[in-house]
Amino acid sequence: MGCMPSARIGIALIGLVLLHRPASASPSNYRLLDDSALQLSSAPNLGIHGKLHEGQTTTRENSMRGEGSASELRGHVCVEHIFVDDAYSQWTKQLRSKSLLASKLAFAYLQKVAKSRSIELFWHEQETQYTSEVEVPTSTDDHSWTKAAVGASANPLGLYLLSPGAPAVPCDHRLALLHVAKVGRSYAQPKGYSYDSQMERAVVFLRRLEVSQFAGPASLASIMVPERPASFVHELLHIFGAEDLYKPAARAHKAKMLYPNDVMLQSHRALEYVEIADYTAHGIGWTDKEPPALPSAF
Repeated sequence: MGCMPSARIGIALIGLVLLHRPASASPSNYRLLDDSALQLSSAPNLGIHGKLHEGQTTTRENSMRGEGSASELRGHVCVEHIFVDDAYSQWTKQLRSKSLLASKLAFAYLQKVAKSRSIELFWHEQETQYTSEVEVPTSTDDHSWTKAAVGASANPLGLYLLSPGAPAVPCDHRLALLHVAKVGRSYAQPKGYSYDSQMERAVVFLRRLEVSQFAGPASLASIMVPERPASFVHELLHIFGAEDLYKPAARAHKAKMLYPNDVMLQSHRALEYVEIADYTAHGIGWTDKEPPALPSAF
């Protein structure tokens, strides 16, 4: 089945960007995101379910928004796309384009929702590549490798260029998206778990492994599910203070009643079927109105 015209345009545009990607991070390499080229209504329905591993759940009390390189989600946000290779996995041009497209759809979605809440949000991006000297683990318990990846690619000055010839301007917030061409479960590292480089980050794997039941209770099969833009949204919101709503059971039960379509509860869905409800909006600084309380995330 062929791609929709707008999807082909989006992929083509990303291909052009990749051909001109910078070899290394530089204050002048940040580019304005042109979300006009991204038609969300006809975007490809990619998919993955992100998860913040134990010990890294953020709350309004401990998210430490305002202390790191990414605080509340507004203003000019600069993103380092770091495509990570190791001896066992390398990004191809085609796979890289798909991962980059999913992230751009996530940025456009967040910008669209922010605008509906009268929040000004602008994304600026640069792409770098990093080859890890050690094998990149898929376990969320081992994330020490991210220090070297971010340290080698991050822009310490936090500057971006608005347009050719314009002076470099400080970013309001910075974060790193570490793309890994493996099967794994995505996770985020907000401030407090990223002290090593003063830059928050999220690790997004190419695919996740999902166990599905087909014929009956004794027939289980594992399938690989490609990443979805909603997974990027989920992990990005963690960086800015949003909490998981799908665990533990008591919290998930109440969240399903109050915020049934929130992306922090339903990140496995397509973008058109998720929302950023009041509880999550409060967590990322989009509203000062205190939402109804939920059971603890711990």
